[in-house]
Amino acid sequence: MEVFDLLKITSSLIFFSKASIDDIKTTEIRDLDVYFFIGVLIFLNILEFLFLKDWNFLISLLINASIFGIFGLIMYIAGQWGLGDSFLLFSFGLLNLFNTPLEALSFLLLILAIGAIFTFIYSILFVISTKKFNRLNLISKISMLISLALLLSFFYFIKLAETFFSLIIFLVFLYFSLPFLSEVKNLMIRKVKISELKEGDVLLDFKVWRGITKEEIEELKKKGIKYVFVKEGVRYAPTFLFSLILLIYEKIFEIKTNILFFFTL
Repeated sequence: MEVFDLLKITSSLIFFSKASIDDIKTTEIRDLDVYFFIGVLIFLNILEFLFLKDWNFLISLLINASIFGIFGLIMYIAGQWGLGDSFLLFSFGLLNLFNTPLEALSFLLLILAIGAIFTFIYSILFVISTKKFNRLNLISKISMLISLALLLSFFYFIKLAETFFSLIIFLVFLYFSLPFLSEVKNLMIRKVKISELKEGDVLLDFKVWRGITKEEIEELKKKGIKYVFVKEGVRYAPTFLFSLILLIYEKIFEIKTNILFFFTL
């Protein structure tokens, strides 16, 4: 692995770790931290291009950055995650470690698969830690138990390097987990007094995933609004940290992962 790759990966590992901690503790990733991190990766890529003087490097960088960046932007516009998450996904493209668009798309799918597993596990921990498990309806409880069994089976077949069965089981897992995840999403919505509303809370009415500002809170108070509905989402940043660790494992040891897809890295 080249020196520039090591520098980009090391800086990413440090930032992803901090972002994961911040996301879990405060539900937010500081904008300045994100901009600084992206700036560091761009700067390192500029230095690498000047050192290599290879236009193929620049073309590969643009392709990788576009794949991860465009998808991250689509997810943000669709309200599936915050802008910070989109930048974290975009940073995988700036690492420029994928030799072909197929490799980049393959790893993007892998990130989404890891995200699905993390979301399911996080949802279980959420209903347990907030003591809302009893508020789940019967279908959601059955959905959770079946999905948990399927997830354990998935890990078992992955260990046996059974790609085909792993793929089938994972797809079935996704299907059966939907009722549970849908119900948990509803449980993450809470009614909050305006006086208790904090900067960074995400209102249910927001089409994109962003925190409310102090100015917007003051405007709501001036309008005489007493209550609003706030939604809490999955702390998604650790997904990118896990994905980065897997990428480091692959690139350093040159070991192909056998997870879910027939066209893995």
